[in-house]
Amino acid sequence: MAKNFWTAIIGSAIVLVACSSSNKSQSVDSLVGVEWKLLSVKAANSDDLLFPNPDKVPTLLFDTVKNTVCGFAGCNRVMGPFEVKGSSLKFGNVASTMMMCVEHMNMENAVTNALQQTDSYRIENGQLILLKGSDVLVIYAR
Repeated sequence: MAKNFWTAIIGSAIVLVACSSSNKSQSVDSLVGVEWKLLSVKAANSDDLLFPNPDKVPTLLFDTVKNTVCGFAGCNRVMGPFEVKGSSLKFGNVASTMMMCVEHMNMENAVTNALQQTDSYRIENGQLILLKGSDVLVIYAR
């Protein structure tokens, strides 16, 4: 009886560890190999949503080998470090090129502000959703 009990406990522990690590890996892997294209972003200084100009769509591309992200924020190229732990996602200091695009700066500011505020993410129906707490900041699509 004791042998069956310990076999069940050890077997359950192995299954739990295997499932939790494969889910984490799958989540991180699902970020990679996709150029994420912006669908909407919360404006930097309000709750308004901004939608990209079809000719200047912001993008993100994740590299989990180097833990870096690069992309386009509406006017400038952006790049910087990120860290993923489970569903937690934090961007480090995001650097950008320094072009001035008066007509696209609201979008640029909203995107970079949202990246700095992001504390978690989820992927649903082919969309990358960046969050601060339960508030949706940005939605990207594959």
